[in-house]
Amino acid sequence: YGVGPFLQAGIAYILKGAAENDRLRSDTYKRLNLAVFQFGLISLLAFIKMKSNPILTISSIIAMINSIKGYGYGLKGWELTPTSAKEDLLKGISSNLSCMTKIPNIKSAGYWAATVAMVSMTVAKAYEVLNILISSSGDSFLLGTRLFRLAKYKLFSVIMFTLKDAADRGRLEGTTFVELNLMAAVSYALWAVYAMQDSVQTMPYAASMGLISLFTAFNGLSSILMKDSKK
Repeated sequence: YGVGPFLQAGIAYILKGAAENDRLRSDTYKRLNLAVFQFGLISLLAFIKMKSNPILTISSIIAMINSIKGYGYGLKGWELTPTSAKEDLLKGISSNLSCMTKIPNIKSAGYWAATVAMVSMTVAKAYEVLNILISSSGDSFLLGTRLFRLAKYKLFSVIMFTLKDAADRGRLEGTTFVELNLMAAVSYALWAVYAMQDSVQTMPYAASMGLISLFTAFNGLSSILMKDSKK
């Protein structure tokens, strides 16, 4: 369960830097702000259902507030110029769908596969949550755990898609994408270790997470080396 908050904290750090450098208008940072908001919202529901420590609930609320403010400043600017959020969201959805139909290079293909895998897991988990909700004997704690996993899968999906978009544009050497790659590498490695301890049946699953960890680690480290070589 620690992987989700780790990613959330990492993205919050990236967004802090984007705000300081007045880059929140970029589609990348608007997407990440929305991802943190969604993670905070779903996590909030999960913590309520699991009757977790109030500190976790409060942290989710703070994440939601900060991320929606970040998206708002990215959309409207510091001057809060009147702009349609609906149009921006629809434009973003259209752009994202178009991006997933293109695979211009090998790295893009790897991120495309990882994105598809995470989106598939997100849909499957959402279906599981729905089944628990419509069940007359739905377990509140079980629902909370599944909601938290749903939040985590969705956050992973956005990170993989963001890296896919960066690979398409040849921007993986950017600091934001290096940090996302390294965060993903650590998170997937921890996920793989956890899955290996579960049962023999989860070994293929753990191996897949391990491969994504190696892929993102390689891309993050190689981007650092390439960036240094240009100095």
